[in-house]
Amino acid sequence: MSMQSPTGQSQQPQKSKAGLMAIIAIAAMLAAGCNSSSDTPAPTETAEETSTAAPAPSPEAPEPAPEPDAEPAPDLEYGDGSFGDTPLPPGSVVSIGDASGPTWDIQVLDVDWNYTQADFAPSTAGTYAALTLEVTNTSADPQDPYLTIYWDFGDGNEQQFEESMQAADEDLVKIESMAPGETATGVIVFEVPAGMSQGVIGFYAYGEPGTWVAVE
Repeated sequence: MSMQSPTGQSQQPQKSKAGLMAIIAIAAMLAAGCNSSSDTPAPTETAEETSTAAPAPSPEAPEPAPEPDAEPAPDLEYGDGSFGDTPLPPGSVVSIGDASGPTWDIQVLDVDWNYTQADFAPSTAGTYAALTLEVTNTSADPQDPYLTIYWDFGDGNEQQFEESMQAADEDLVKIESMAPGETATGVIVFEVPAGMSQGVIGFYAYGEPGTWVAVE
């Protein structure tokens, strides 16, 4: 015996349910297709390999230019001190004067061929040479050694060196006036090539010939 639907109820809900099932089935198929595509192996990543690659070598920094060196020291022949190539031996006392009489006795006590102080700028010639002088006023009047003693400093082979504008703590310029017969010591500083180890210095009064002495 067949069953009949209750009076007044439509079959539309069953049709709607069937359509919904069809939609679910289609969605399941689509989902299955997506899952199958996700199983495809991902391409190998190369970022890590790139990050661990050895860095390219950096170019080497250029080496600093060498400092200028002194010319080989000439063999000095000691003499009477009249010229730079015939100086008096190291340690000799040089006496200078003018038309009015003697003015100074001068002796080079020591030479520092690589002298510097904290406030000294680098030497444009290479280094500094500091000569320590002992000076005695042999005149009859007070006088300033830095203002009344003149000098030239060289290597004994016609090359001359400039006096530095840097003032040493014990510089001769700081002594000022000295009484007759008074003795004092002070430094004069020159700019010289690095490696210099001997030279000659000539002392003279203004307008008078100089007397040269070797320094080592």
